[in-house]
Amino acid sequence: MIRPTRGTRRIWILLAGVAGLLLGATAVWAQAAQPAPAPEGNLDSYIEVLRSDLRTQRKALMAANMRLTDQEATRFWPIYNEFEADSTKLGDLRVQVIKDYAKHYDTMDDKTAKDLIARSLKYEGERTALRTKYTKKMSKALSPKLAARFLQIENRIGLMLDLKLASELPLLK
Repeated sequence: MIRPTRGTRRIWILLAGVAGLLLGATAVWAQAAQPAPAPEGNLDSYIEVLRSDLRTQRKALMAANMRLTDQEATRFWPIYNEFEADSTKLGDLRVQVIKDYAKHYDTMDDKTAKDLIARSLKYEGERTALRTKYTKKMSKALSPKLAARFLQIENRIGLMLDLKLASELPLLK
């Protein structure tokens, strides 16, 4: 169990609240609702609920912004659902890195920092590889233009989440 300090509590609240940024930002695009505030109890359960909400909102953003014909939608959504499943698995890696950062925030040593760096870079590389893989699939199944639109939307969502994390995660002491 993590003994909450000011720094670790801030990181946990950030992790639980990152979904709020996306949900709030999607209101501009897709009229999304704000999530409830994080409970004081089990943050892991709350994080999973928020991640589920994020997946729903991402799908709504895709639907609102892809502007697909019925025929295109028939080809797009199965590929998107595969992408989302793989993206969720990859997101588990990111969540664990942030949890470990929070756990070791007050006691960070060089070995732990090196491990967190390696895992963070692994996540970034795998995220790029995942986007590349599915952009190619969509380009073949639909068109390069629609694949590019998918990538633009996905990148914008990712940038919003990355910005929130970057602006809120405290730097190492």
